[in-house]
Amino acid sequence: MSNVTLPRCAKSRAREIAVEATVYFRKAGRFFPWRDERDPLYLAIAEILLQKTRAKSAVPAYRALVRRYPSADRLACANVSDIEATL
Repeated sequence: MSNVTLPRCAKSRAREIAVEATVYFRKAGRFFPWRDERDPLYLAIAEILLQKTRAKSAVPAYRALVRRYPSADRLACANVSDIEATL
């Protein structure tokens, strides 16, 4: 696979767009509790919830699951009906 080299003007414009997008997101972006998360378990929970519902609706369910099942072991040992009841 060959490497593509962008002209300087394209690199410069890409940086401008990235800065503009970051500024816009900081002003208008919504906060979601999983955005700063690094734990793969919590990211997986968020991903599953987001596939099933709108982000705004997923927040309370996400918080409840994370609070009730703070580790992969606790979640793995949980009864499916208990998980469903948490949702």
